[in-house]
Amino acid sequence: MNDQELGNLMNKDMIFSINVPEDFQKVENAPIICITQISDFQSRFVSNKAFSSEISVQITVWAADLAKIDQFKTRLDTLMGENNWSQYTGMLDRDPTIDLFMLARRYRTTEILNDLSLLKHE
Repeated sequence: MNDQELGNLMNKDMIFSINVPEDFQKVENAPIICITQISDFQSRFVSNKAFSSEISVQITVWAADLAKIDQFKTRLDTLMGENNWSQYTGMLDRDPTIDLFMLARRYRTTEILNDLSLLKHE
């Protein structure tokens, strides 16, 4: 939300977590972004203790034209990559409930929960 380039593409008040309230689901509010966590699970175990967590999120963007969608795709991929998230799937469609194009991109990262060297000494 603090990214200047992303801020130039949209009204930052149109960035939501989990869902977009129905009152904001209007063509005149586009572009709209919603960030939703897809999964969060422990991974990589040593001595039955997890030392990392796999997290994935979906970022969905609604916009009136494909050129704007492409700008978001490029900027989101750059921002997420700079923060150690990798994009692993995506889709582009026309949302039938609101007359806008919809871009959905999924990203994942691994978060270290415990220092592995500490786990070996327990």
